[in-house]
Amino acid sequence: MTQGSGQQRGDAAAPQISEQPGAGGERVITVPDGKGNVNRIVINDQGISINGEEVGGAAARAITEASRRPEFAPARARKDVPNGAIAVIAIGCSMVVAITLGSPLVRSFARWLDRRGDQSRTPNDVAQRLAAIEQAVELVAVEVERISEGQRFTAKLLAERSAQDMERVR
Repeated sequence: MTQGSGQQRGDAAAPQISEQPGAGGERVITVPDGKGNVNRIVINDQGISINGEEVGGAAARAITEASRRPEFAPARARKDVPNGAIAVIAIGCSMVVAITLGSPLVRSFARWLDRRGDQSRTPNDVAQRLAAIEQAVELVAVEVERISEGQRFTAKLLAERSAQDMERVR
């Protein structure tokens, strides 16, 4: 199965290892030893043999366990996911990201607009005109007060005069 693993890593000095399925469920691994010899490892139900010699005990169990391929659960088929579910999840996630990032931006923009409105000042000539209008309104108020005071005095005089005229008539 794996041939030229040294070449796959790009290492020219690495040994060439090859693995082939044998008869009856056994696996045969050939490994060159670097001296021109090739070691042949056979793994089957009875045990492990290296170059025809049986390896027993803990070493055999360790090699057997290490040589077993891990079994993975079968991948779920694409048909298990309902149509449109991925699109709905993507839209939901993008909305959460947009709200999370957008809310502070919108609040800061609104604050900026609010502060900008406070900074607008009236020009100098407009302020002078408003002060003049305020003085004029105060002067009008004083004049209205005088006029009303004069009317009260006149009404009082007329009331006293008519009381004296009434006494003369009697």
